[in-house]
Formats: sequence, structure tokens, C-alpha cells
Amino acid sequence: MKSIGVLGGGQLSKLLALKAKTLDIRVFVLSLSEHDPAALENPFWIKGNPDKQKDLKSFFKLVDTVTFESEFFSARQIKLALQNQKGKKPDVVPSLSSLSLIQDRWTQKKLLAQYNLETADFLKVSFKHFSQKKLFELWEKLGPFVLKTRTGGYDGYGTFIVKRKSQIKNMNIPRGSFIAESFIPFKRELALLSARNGKAQIVFFPLVESFQKNSRCLWVKGPVNHKKLIPFKKQIKNFLNGIDYQGIITFELFDTGKHLLVNELAPRVHNSGHYSLEALSEDQFTTHLKAIINRRLTPPKTLKKGFAMLNLLGEGYNKPVLKTKRGIHLYWYGKAISRKGRKMGHINATAHSAQKALNRLLKARKLFKV
Repeated sequence: MKSIGVLGGGQLSKLLALKAKTLDIRVFVLSLSEHDPAALENPFWIKGNPDKQKDLKSFFKLVDTVTFESEFFSARQIKLALQNQKGKKPDVVPSLSSLSLIQDRWTQKKLLAQYNLETADFLKVSFKHFSQKKLFELWEKLGPFVLKTRTGGYDGYGTFIVKRKSQIKNMNIPRGSFIAESFIPFKRELALLSARNGKAQIVFFPLVESFQKNSRCLWVKGPVNHKKLIPFKKQIKNFLNGIDYQGIITFELFDTGKHLLVNELAPRVHNSGHYSLEALSEDQFTTHLKAIINRRLTPPKTLKKGFAMLNLLGEGYNKPVLKTKRGIHLYWYGKAISRKGRKMGHINATAHSAQKALNRLLKARKLFKV
């Protein structure tokens, strides 16, 4: 039986392990807490720190292939652990070269520019100590801008948006390395998932619209279309083949009306692809597993005309209230603590249109207290 090791114990890892059973794949999970979603009811959960050499080396002995649920694990630490590993070494997919380039927003942006994938104008910024003068200089170069930490930021953490010059007087930016990019006045946010295996076979998932609330994804609906989608897919194929990428990759996009601009990349299964569990002939987790072990990829087909996904964001309830409703599919992650804005689960629905599916979820959301 093929064995895959996943670094990280969150909901993405949990869903990967769940889908692996149908492919006769054993998934081992390395994470810190037995209360992590992927540790619950998983006999192959291993307690350990994915950023520590000792734990990584022990974990690598158990598996044929290593993947990760987050791009924030140190590519350098994984590489060192592999170099110090004796005997058989697992494959790391996506590759460490892909991970190292994408997990740093500066090298990620340069990579996009190298392959002519349109993105916002950007600059590298470093704060050894806070300087309003430097922020005013950025304004003169970029106009309204967004400041993002180069590594580790997600769900709005480490992101500072400056739409008005007067905001700078009241800002206090922590020390660290950032990128600054021009603020894009987009019409809507979109997402596109693609997968590539080691034989250079590439498949695409439907283009979807996503809506953010307080910098966290609230819902996704689709499929949607865009006049630039066909040429954009050609660019993606060139990009994935150029870096020899393997696995699922997510393109978070800004739709300006005339253009599709890449906001960020995620080299993994993604929240915006959760709808695929009900809406498609094959979900993103199954496709990712197939891609990383070089099985044949099947282009996913849409089963209904419309679909939607709604995140159940934490409200702070210690005892959640979860009520089922016909036609609504609930995925509860099993997180021990509910915090405001934390992703505690999600619900999916399909319908005759994307908006009808979303309306069903918005109505059903009133049944849940999380």
C-alpha cells in the first residue's frame, strides 16, 4: 500500500486522509497536538513538530511521499532533514524548489513576472524599525498600496492596506520583511485550481468567485466565466511546465473587468476548492493525491449547473449547534476551540444556478452556532 505523509494537522490534512482511503493510500500525519482535526480518529497520526529536524527524519522513515497542507513549513528544514536521512528518502511533492519560491511572496511575485502572469506592481520593503517616511515613499511610488509580510501571512494576518495617504500617520508596522504592491480596485475576487502530475498531464477545475469578510473567505460560488480565461489557462500550463510543478496549485485572482490579475499562489489544496466535494466528478483532494503519486488525472466535470461553499467561521461558542438540512452537506473539522473568524467547518450545496446554491447556504447558516 502506498504511504503518503502530510505535514500539518488541520482540516486540509484531515480531508486528504479521508479521501486517501478510496484510493488505497495510507496517509500519515505529522502535527503537534492530538486535538488537531487530522489527528482525530486517525491511527496514523504522529505527534511531532514539522519544523524540527528530529521529528521530520523520524517521520520520513514511514512514508514514500511527503506533501503539506500549508506552504508555511520551512523548505530549508525539510531539505536539511532529507540530506541527513540515511537509507531510502521519500519524494517531496510539490518539490522543495517550488515550495521555497512560492512561500516567500517576494520570490513568488518575481516568478509570476518571469512567466508573464499579470500581477500588481510590487516592491521589496524591510523595516528594521518602523518608519513613516518609508511608507510615504511607498505612496509616492505606488499610490494606494498593500503591505504584506513576505512569509507566513494568511487570512489577513501580516497584511496592511493603505487606501488613503492620511492613514499613514496612524500606522505602526512591526519589524520584518515585506512586499508592497499597488492596491487593485477589483470588481470581484476569483480562484482557479489546477493540477499537474509528474508526466506533465494538467487538469483545471472550474473558475469560481470568492467573497471575503474581514480578510477571511466567507463563501465561494460557481462556475463563473471570464473572457480572459482561455488565454490565462495557456499561461498557467506554460508556468506549471516551466517550474516542473506537481500537485494541486491555487491561483487567487483579481477580476478588474478587462484583466485577470494573480493576487497570490497556494501550492496545495485550498479552501476555495471545498465545493468540489459535492459539485464535481472528482474532488480536489483526490486529484491532489493522484497528482503527487503520478496517477492518471481525469479532468473534473461539473455535476450541477451551480454550486456554492460557505465557511462556518467561529463565533466563540464553546458548545456548537449543528443542524442538518436537506440538500446541505456539512463538513465539521472538530477543532477544540472556537475563536471569532476561525474556520470551524464548511457547508456545500448544488442547485440549478450558482446564486441559488449560495442562497440555500446563506439561509441554512442561520441554523448553526459555532
